[in-house]
Amino acid sequence: MNQDSAYAPARLVVLARAGDETALGQLLELYRNYLRLLADMQISRRLAGKVDPSDLVQEAFLEAHRDFR
Repeated sequence: MNQDSAYAPARLVVLARAGDETALGQLLELYRNYLRLLADMQISRRLAGKVDPSDLVQEAFLEAHRDFR
């Protein structure tokens, strides 16, 4: 197994489901930029000055971490 495949999303999911907190953190980090882009695109102009996309991503991560299993 090469180093890249050790950190493939599917492998991280397996490890995270087994209780590996580090793997869960790495899994979430793989998607941080994508989720921020989605949040940025979905926030209406009216809310854009009041809500930061990074805060929404952080909230999503907290929920994912809490409810992952």
